[in-house]
Amino acid sequence: MAVDLDQAVDEHRGDGTALEDAIVEGAVRRVRPITMTQATVFLGLLPVMLTTGIGSDVMQRIAAPMFGGVFAVRLSALVVLPAAYPLWHGRSSAVRPGWA
Repeated sequence: MAVDLDQAVDEHRGDGTALEDAIVEGAVRRVRPITMTQATVFLGLLPVMLTTGIGSDVMQRIAAPMFGGVFAVRLSALVVLPAAYPLWHGRSSAVRPGWA
């Protein structure tokens, strides 16, 4: 996510686009790849969570934190990181033609 945010900001540097618009464009680029990756992990763990056979109680205890991790990564990658990006780089949100 950070790489795409950096690329979007660099692409719009000097063209008068607001920093927020560049951040939104960079974040939108990553929505589908992150969603597909997390859907794959979720669908792979779903049978483990739904089984009732031998050893399923142990496997469910291993898979349950992974479910939580998938949702935490989604939240942090798609919401927290784009929101913190301007603060992290110390740039104001004003429209500036030559971002430093």
